[in-house]
Amino acid sequence: MAQDDTDNDAMEKRLKSLMTAVSHINTLRPIDELLLCMAQEGASALEAQRCTVWVLDEAADELYSRVAMGVADQPLRMPKDAGIAGDTLRTGKVSNVADAAADPRFNALLGQNEDFHTRSLLSVPLTSREGRPIGVFQVLNKERDKPFSRDDERLAEAFASVVAVAIQNVRRFESVKRDRDELDDENARLKLSLEESFDLCEFVGNSSGILRVIEIARRVSDTDVSVLVTGESGTGKTLLAKCIHTSSARRNKPFVEFNCAAIPETLLEAELFGIEKGVATGVDRRMGKLEAADGGTIFLDEIADMTLATQAKILRVAQEKRFEAVGSRETRRADVRIISATNKDLQQEIEGGRFREDLYYRLNVVTLHLPPLRERREDIPALAAHILDRLSKRFGDRPRRLSDEAMARFMAYAWPGNVREMENEISRGLVLAGDRAELAEDGLSEKLRRAVPASGPASPITAGTLAEQVEALERRLIEQARMATGGNKSRMARLLGLSREGLRKKLGRYEMG
Repeated sequence: MAQDDTDNDAMEKRLKSLMTAVSHINTLRPIDELLLCMAQEGASALEAQRCTVWVLDEAADELYSRVAMGVADQPLRMPKDAGIAGDTLRTGKVSNVADAAADPRFNALLGQNEDFHTRSLLSVPLTSREGRPIGVFQVLNKERDKPFSRDDERLAEAFASVVAVAIQNVRRFESVKRDRDELDDENARLKLSLEESFDLCEFVGNSSGILRVIEIARRVSDTDVSVLVTGESGTGKTLLAKCIHTSSARRNKPFVEFNCAAIPETLLEAELFGIEKGVATGVDRRMGKLEAADGGTIFLDEIADMTLATQAKILRVAQEKRFEAVGSRETRRADVRIISATNKDLQQEIEGGRFREDLYYRLNVVTLHLPPLRERREDIPALAAHILDRLSKRFGDRPRRLSDEAMARFMAYAWPGNVREMENEISRGLVLAGDRAELAEDGLSEKLRRAVPASGPASPITAGTLAEQVEALERRLIEQARMATGGNKSRMARLLGLSREGLRKKLGRYEMG
């Protein structure tokens, strides 16, 4: 009876260890920690001094020990066909060895040292769900120098099944984690790319109004919502539309511009929707702008100048992405994102019956208003420097800075034509500057030379000498650029229209770090 109780206790201990190992199969922990726990339970259940889990490294054709109880520091490695473990991996059969040292397969370099001598050994293959060998489960030295029994073999096989499942689960988890980390990295790169794309689009400015426009544009760029860009002529509506497109998932597809005010009413629909062959004598089929923009973005500039009849057809495109070419009954599909722009007040156009209210709400999902230059005078120095640098290269490395007097006139002028007018003024000045080191006041047009400080709180002209005012303005713009970019000097330089070296010199000159 006493022997039966002892046997029952031993069996209960074995089952408890096996169940503990099973409970760890789906735990998300590092594989070394997980397998060490299982090896400890396996050694305890099989009354062995040591348990080792050998894992197959297919790329290296090696077996390496993820767990070797009693062996510290680096894991062990050996050729996948070496030792009793290698034979077990190759044959897929259990090896129960009573005297390991006498077995010709035994690898004495691994199994014997000053602190440990392998005597008995039980080696069981680890097999994947698909039946592929993935490693070996080994227990060494049965307590009291007994040989491992047939019951031990069955229990070791049960443990090996649990360990194999655990290895596969951890590998699958690690693979999913790697994929997720790669996606996170890719998302981070894409986010950075979206931010950088606006810099690369040469959209220069650090006034609060422009920074807000750029921030909203970044948020909506990778969506498909319709965007309405408003602002006076020359404020950069087309450039902003291009920035949104090049920062979106459609960046590799066409960006097609269509100026609704530049096309005669009789030709507008044919240009926009295309025309079918044979509509009139000698007319061939011609693709319209919508079809050309398929998959990408169509930019409808001066949308308020479109006729009501054409507006109704654009509404259908916005709602259903469908249209018909002039003279055709075939319905075509255009997967396009619509960005539209106007310098008119669309609410007034609606009240006057010149613009459809339903189309307005379709196009006006997000509105981006570009303020005129006279309302963001603090952007003028950076914008002028950026344009001057770009045009200087086009004109053959001409002067790349405005004189202090010329800059003062730039700051005083109202710029009714906005950025476009500034580009024309700088182009003119460069042509007249010749080989001089800077674009001086005498190279400006008469209207700029007559400019007086603009009235209102936006004017930066204050007390102090011209040099003092320029320095104060540059300090303020540099600090605003620092805040807008989080101190990133490359982005600061682009925002201010400077080279990195130019920014470095200004920071040093003003001791702004």
